[in-house]
Amino acid sequence: MHLILLLLSLASQVDDWGLGTSRTYVRSMIEEPGGGFICATSGGLLDFGDYFFSSAAGYPELPHFDIRDLAYDESGHLWAATARGVAREEDYEDWTAFSTFDGLPGDLVYDIEEAGSEIWAGCDGGLAIFTGQEFLTLDGSTTGGGFTASEVTGIEEFADSLWLVTDQGVYSLDLALSPFAAASWHLWEAETAGLDMTGLCAGSDSLFGYGQDGVLRRDPGRWTVLLDYSASSDSAVSGLAETPDGLVATCRGIRRRIEGTTWETLGTGFPGATYATAVICDRYGEVWCAAGNQEAALTDFGRGLHHLDGDAWELVEIPGMPGSSSYQLIMHDGVFFSGSHNRGLMAEYPPSSVWDDFDQADGMPNSLRAYTVQPAYGGGVWSGAFHYGLTWIGGAETLDTADDTLVTFVSESISTLPPAAVQVVAPLLNNQVACLTGGGDCLWIGQEAFWETPDEPSGVVAAVGSPGEGTLQWTSFTDASGLAGRTIRNLALDASGRLWIAFAGDGGCQILDFGGTPLDPSDDAWLPGGGYGYTTGSGLPSNQVFCFAPGPSGSMAVGTGGGLCIWTQAGGFSTVQGVPGTVKAAVWDEEGRLWCMCTSCIACVDGAAISLFDDDNSPFIPSSRVETEYACLDGDDVLFSSTNGIWCLHVGSGTEGGEGVSFYPQPFLPGTDEGVLHIAGVPEGPLEVDIFELDGRPVTSIDVDSADFWQWDGMTRSGEYVSSGIYMALVRSGEFRARGRIAVVR
Repeated sequence: MHLILLLLSLASQVDDWGLGTSRTYVRSMIEEPGGGFICATSGGLLDFGDYFFSSAAGYPELPHFDIRDLAYDESGHLWAATARGVAREEDYEDWTAFSTFDGLPGDLVYDIEEAGSEIWAGCDGGLAIFTGQEFLTLDGSTTGGGFTASEVTGIEEFADSLWLVTDQGVYSLDLALSPFAAASWHLWEAETAGLDMTGLCAGSDSLFGYGQDGVLRRDPGRWTVLLDYSASSDSAVSGLAETPDGLVATCRGIRRRIEGTTWETLGTGFPGATYATAVICDRYGEVWCAAGNQEAALTDFGRGLHHLDGDAWELVEIPGMPGSSSYQLIMHDGVFFSGSHNRGLMAEYPPSSVWDDFDQADGMPNSLRAYTVQPAYGGGVWSGAFHYGLTWIGGAETLDTADDTLVTFVSESISTLPPAAVQVVAPLLNNQVACLTGGGDCLWIGQEAFWETPDEPSGVVAAVGSPGEGTLQWTSFTDASGLAGRTIRNLALDASGRLWIAFAGDGGCQILDFGGTPLDPSDDAWLPGGGYGYTTGSGLPSNQVFCFAPGPSGSMAVGTGGGLCIWTQAGGFSTVQGVPGTVKAAVWDEEGRLWCMCTSCIACVDGAAISLFDDDNSPFIPSSRVETEYACLDGDDVLFSSTNGIWCLHVGSGTEGGEGVSFYPQPFLPGTDEGVLHIAGVPEGPLEVDIFELDGRPVTSIDVDSADFWQWDGMTRSGEYVSSGIYMALVRSGEFRARGRIAVVR
């Protein structure tokens, strides 16, 4: 009983999960039967038709937000290969997920294909075939030793055979024969071992391969190189399509093969020095492709979908969050801001939630590693592109860019800034801005000593006044002032107005009590002392300090490499048992609960109770990155930045009346003559009920136009009766949210 109550408490603390991430990076495209096509992106599926995008499916509808490939089966069902299994679209936009529990040999599915009236999945663990209910792994034991590869990255049907790019070379399977017989398989090891292929393309009369080495064509007994990139470490072909005018390859730019072995740049106006990521030639012979980053391996963001109109590429911009990898988060004057890895400062504007970003074209000195954002006294926001000083963006509160003013403050002039960037020399300690915090008219700047110049000054800088009015005054704090370290990892102000400072490496943390006068050092006090930091000897779980979260009654939560601790004036540091590993970001909600993002999970500290949400009992997908993640509170929503995007947890107690929902009859006896469950206590209108097991795994979701029509027969999405036990239900109707419990007896 204790275990059941604990799990009920855990499941009831989060009403809903959301992930805001970028869909601008397109991995592949497939034409729809009725026209247009579906884009598989690094953030979900997008439906493209009539020159505009609409959302087709995202996370957690699908097993993972990162979609790799798409295929239609003979019944018209859409299949999606994701970074965590396969999904099949059923009627009414409902999806069925298949994972390693359903026979897939690996989590990451690179390719999904319909061939020979079968569905095939290529994974990081090998190959699988769909049997009608689940997948069956094809390996040495199931193929009589005919197929033994442990990774399949490309699948294509050509000349009545299935062709596979694997870690052992290219395999082929005669589709007229059984895949379970060894004689049906052939490994073309001598011809393909060492050719760095990742994908295949079936043309009208030839089979082509592509990858790091370029483009190859299968000829009898050999593969002929058509585009040779084998000696180019910075080049790769990520997609290939046959068009009426010849082969088109997506690589650094877009190349087309014309007569003989000649390749030419296709079209004008494609973003310079960027990789094209996917290409398709539609039924009308029109060529579409997508653009990504300057490096082929980066999938953080893309640059939209391009259409070849005559000789010119026209961009169709993909709406939404510009980049996936996010850093500091703030809400300022109704605008949501987020730092990013390579899209500068991102901003979402009400009321239509349109996203924009401030990058080098707008006057940012650099778009890479914009870690930080803080409100600026007198208007605008501060941000810092790492290694490129501190930037003030005036007018950032509106989507209209006509009133934007960007000024970058640097300690030394930078000669490589873009033409639009305006720089002003200021008394910063160096040009590296690692973190920001602020309060009132003061901005606090944490600086890092760049590794190439370890002797440069570094520490903390305070900037007091308004940048828009030109009233800034500056002062700095270094090891000569009492700092315990020279390289700053994070900063925070507590309820008493004192500055908490986390040092990089194993430097622990320190408190600066500046007496409310940051420009006057005469009343400064350092805790635990000038030149000394708090360490494990002071009660910290680890000397690595990553984040702070100011809490109630003047407390401070401190996230470390060894877990969580909470500091109080009376008791000092106390470790919170049960929060595992490295704590990267933390925030308190309005109910006094502390939410922490760790490398393995999200933890909720509610008094003495600890709840953990990981990838087994929640939609959360952990990330091993430990690099200035942040958290913030937006009403009833807890937000965490991550390399995957921005996680949103709705942790409120529901709207008024939300706790009055009930299910009847209980206990519920499915499979009997009257085994149908009903609902009461909900408002009129469309209703959505999601039912979960106690460990957070989804059971089913039932949407109806009104509660009068809502009922559940006790079956899962796959058509099987659930077992006896307690189940959780999340009920939503417009703004109404409520939770309920269902007791099932079989």
